[in-house]
Amino acid sequence: DLMKVRNMVQSMVLRFGMSDLFPNYAPIQTEGQNIYSEETATKIDEEVKRIIQECTVLTEKKVKLYKDKIEKLAKAVLLKESLNHQ
Repeated sequence: DLMKVRNMVQSMVLRFGMSDLFPNYAPIQTEGQNIYSEETATKIDEEVKRIIQECTVLTEKKVKLYKDKIEKLAKAVLLKESLNHQ
C-alpha cells in the first residue's frame, strides 16, 4: 500500500534522521501536530518522494538482475507449499 510506504519513509526522514537533508531532525510537536514552515513541509515531501523513487528504481534493477534466481526461488516455494498441503 503506497500510503504505508509513504508513512514509513516519512518516519525514516523525520524520526530517524535517515536523510542527508534532515539528519537528526526532530520537529516540534503540539497535541500530535508537527509544527514547521510550509517551505520545510515541501522539502520533506520532496525528500520522501525522492527516496521512494530511488528505492523503486533500485528494486526494479535488482529484480531484473536476479530475475532467474527469483523465479527459481518462487517455484521452490510453490512446490514446498503444494507438498505441505496434500
